[in-house]
Amino acid sequence: TTNTALSILVVDDDELNQRMMRLLLKRDGHIVECVSNGLEAFHAVKIQSFDMILMDLQMPVMDGVEASRRIREWESDGGHTFIVALTASYLPEKGRELFEAGIDNYMSKPFDVAHLRHILHYGLENRKAQAASNNGQPKAALLADDQELDYQIGVQRVGGDLETYKELLNDFVQELP
Repeated sequence: TTNTALSILVVDDDELNQRMMRLLLKRDGHIVECVSNGLEAFHAVKIQSFDMILMDLQMPVMDGVEASRRIREWESDGGHTFIVALTASYLPEKGRELFEAGIDNYMSKPFDVAHLRHILHYGLENRKAQAASNNGQPKAALLADDQELDYQIGVQRVGGDLETYKELLNDFVQELP
């Protein structure tokens, strides 16, 4: 495998979705594991390290938000697996909940392959950043008092999608007191 191959955990209770994701991802040379719910995902992450988790949000046993929250708690000593939420119905007001659970990005289902590849590219960048930072912690883009908002970092955080960034920024501004 080349160093552009990612190890990816697909978490989805729908077998058809699992098969489709496995097919698409393996065709691009990625290493893919599939599990059917959040609890299985949490256990998988404790056993093996993944570059990226494609996490369905609505699943039995444990949903994607709770699973992401638990994975982040478990990772708190270092490391940061890139988590992408897969959702059939993304509601902007859910954005904060996803962010607080430690989810890095989201994709609505059904998604297009180009968008998936875009997200995978961002996962690869995340892995490089992890390797570059010596303590394994992702570099925080916190603003100093005199600093302005760096929208390029923001756009990069949402996988390079300017429209998504504008939407999230707008949601954020709407919630300001």
